Amino acid sequence: MGKMMIDWITNSTFWVAVSAISTLLAVVVSLYLARPKKKTSLLCYTEKTIFVADQTNNILLGDMKIVVTIKNIGDVPVAIVDAGFETGKREIENSINNYKKSIDFPLKIKSGEIELIEYFISKRDKDYDHLVKKLANKKFIVRDSTGNLY
Repeated sequence: MGKMMIDWITNSTFWVAVSAISTLLAVVVSLYLARPKKKTSLLCYTEKTIFVADQTNNILLGDMKIVVTIKNIGDVPVAIVDAGFETGKREIENSINNYKKSIDFPLKIKSGEIELIEYFISKRDKDYDHLVKKLANKKFIVRDSTGNLY
């Protein structure tokens, strides 16, 4: 019986099977470790247009249109839940959202897509001077549903 056990261990078929299983496991582990990480990444641009007076369209000299372009350059969809001016670390002053014309939050942006947030601020608005100062002095940022700021 001892001789039979030694023959089984020294049998080349046994070692070929162990080697094949080990190689398969090594390939599976390396593929798992090499898979790309999913990342969230947005590019944001702000463009401001100041209008001249146009009585037929009820526009005053100094009325503004602000367009925020958001492009998702990451691998996963992103949901924008807030936008406004950076006031401190991780804080947003979002009174400008009262003047949004194009969308509602949450704004869902799939990978590779571009979305626009449009604002129209008139000199007739009580916040006009406040918002003009913010536009001149503060960074415009957006926040996603996981709390990341862009």
